Parts: sequence; structure tokens; C-alpha cells
Amino acid sequence: MSETIERLLYGILRFNPAVAWHELRLRMRVGRVFFALLAYVVLTSLAVALPVWFTVWEHSHFAYGDPPTALGRTGLHWLVYTEISLIFIAIPAYAASAIASERERQTLEMLRATMLTPGDVVSGKLLSVLAMAAVLLGVTVPVAAWCLLLGGISPTELLRVYLLMFATAAWIACLGMVMSAHFTRAIGAVVATYGTIVGGTVLTGISTWLLIALLVIPFAGSGSSTSPPVLGPVMGAVVVAAPALVATWLLVLAVRWLAARVFPAVRFVRSRLAAAALGVVVFVMLMTSAMPLVERLSKSAPTALILANPYAAAAATLEESFASELLLPSFTTSGTPPSATDAQGSVWMAVMWVYVIAAAGLWTVATRLYARRSRT
Repeated sequence: MSETIERLLYGILRFNPAVAWHELRLRMRVGRVFFALLAYVVLTSLAVALPVWFTVWEHSHFAYGDPPTALGRTGLHWLVYTEISLIFIAIPAYAASAIASERERQTLEMLRATMLTPGDVVSGKLLSVLAMAAVLLGVTVPVAAWCLLLGGISPTELLRVYLLMFATAAWIACLGMVMSAHFTRAIGAVVATYGTIVGGTVLTGISTWLLIALLVIPFAGSGSSTSPPVLGPVMGAVVVAAPALVATWLLVLAVRWLAARVFPAVRFVRSRLAAAALGVVVFVMLMTSAMPLVERLSKSAPTALILANPYAAAAATLEESFASELLLPSFTTSGTPPSATDAQGSVWMAVMWVYVIAAAGLWTVATRLYARRSRT
């Protein structure tokens, strides 16, 4: 038993952080990083100060506009949207050039000659990108604290939105690592990453608004007194099944990885048939436990699909009325409308689940691509 525990701990803790430390030292030694941080802080500060000042000026001169108690919420909205935009600009280029630039400089062969595994290399590069994202978010905490002092928001909402922004940066960084592991040149990886983000945002936006136009607009124009349109059980099941499939795949990979290190003699665990059987069991268990979420989504408004957009997810996390409006049909059909805080929590948990699973799945794909390219 002691040998089994020792093997398990060795397999889990043998990750070598040398790549992450090396990347962070190289990045932080360059002076332009600190100028970038200064520009980041200035932009986010202006994004908060200007709307707050305009709101105060408008309210004092024309006696309308948001009351002073909502100044903190107004500033936090502008801070979050500005930070998400800057994350979309900065993180993809930083992540997409992590491995491809090493290949261009012909220094990747030195990494392959070491005892570092593909997981060590990809995880080290990814940790350096995530550390940079954490620094970018951390330098704006004083600005967010100022919004908190202005009133209108709670510390829980502030914590939720910062975790949401970090999860957004995580899946963007993992997407950039996938492109960096696949493409030979850094410019190709950067262009592919930005193209995927922009194309995915445009396609999901167009498809969402088309569905809203097909279901919501005709209903609103007809003046009917019947119940409002909902997504339906099929769409609810599809939305829940997509991250459940990725989570199942990741769990199967983790079980095979642990079994290969703890019980090397047990070969049947690594077979495709056993892995497929384990995947089916895990997926059925996840979908069974997620049936309340499927039921709620099936009774939600079609506008709930716009949560695929990070800006909409952040708005639903911050704005009580927006979160309640997205899930309103689900609550009204049950006859027990919960508080707006419950709606905000439900939206935040669902979006965080999708972002974390997407980041883990993309990290696994990047590791496999790097290992495959290393063998060729």
C-alpha cells in the first residue's frame, strides 16, 4: 500500500516548473512589460473615471441619470468590459507565440533533449501566460476597490467577476497554446488564434440573434397572451452535453494516466474498450446529475444563449435584472421565482463550468499536439 501511495505521489508531483520559471524571468526582465502594465492600469483607470465623472456631472446639472449609490456599479461595468477587451488583445499573442517562437529560434530542440515531458513544457509555458494574466488582473484591484467604495456592488460580486475574467483568460491562453503547438511559425499561430476568437464570436453572435429573431421577435409582435418561447429540452440537453463530453474525456485521460503510473502491470485499463466503457459510464452519470440544469435551460428564454459571449456572461454576473431576464421563463413556469441573487449565481456557476472545462480540454489538446510534433 505504501509503495502504491508513493508511486501515486511521485506521478502527480513530478511536474518540473523549470519552464515556467525560465519564461517568467525572461518576460519580466524586459522593460516594455512594465510599460505595458502601466498602460493597462491607465486605460482601466480612465475607463472607470470618465463614466463615473460623466454620471456625476449629468446628475448634478440635469437632475437625472444614475443616483450616486449606483456609481460603483457603473464604474465596475466599464472596468470589466475594458479588461475583457484588453485580455482579448494581449493574451492571444502572448500565448500563441510561446512554443512557435521557440521553434522559429531553433531552441525547442534543447527542451526536447532534456528530461522534461511534453506536459512539463506545455504546462510551464501555459503557467507563465496565466501568471501574466493574473498580474494584469491584479494591478487593477485598486481600481476595483475604488468602485467598491463608491457603493452599489458587493465584495461577492467583485470576486465572482474577477474569477470569471481569469477563467476567460485561461481558455484564451489554452487556445493560443493549441495554435502555438500546431503551427511552425509564430505569426501563423497568432493569426489563427485571433481568427478563431473573432470567428467564433461572430458565428455564435449571428446564430444566437437569428434564433432570437425566429422565436422572440414574432412572439413579441403578435401580441399573444400565451407563455413566452423557450429553448426546449433538445437545446438544453445539447448545451449541457457539450461540456459534459469534454469533462468525460478529461476524466478518462486522467484515470489512464494515473493507472499507468500506479499500476503499470494493469494493461486493460489503458485499452480502448475499457476507456470507452468508462467514458460511457461517466457521461451517463454527469448527464443524470445535470438533469435539473437541463430542465431549467429547456424552460429558459432563447436570449440565454448569448451567455456564450464573455461580455454577456460578465453582464449577467453583475446585473441582477439581466440575469433574471435570461432565466425568467424557467422561474415563472415553476411558479416560484427566486431572488435575483440566485439567478446571478446560477449564471456564474454555469459559465465558470464551461470555461474551466474548455481550458482543460484545450490544454490536453495542446499537450498531445506538442508530443506528436516532437516525435516527427
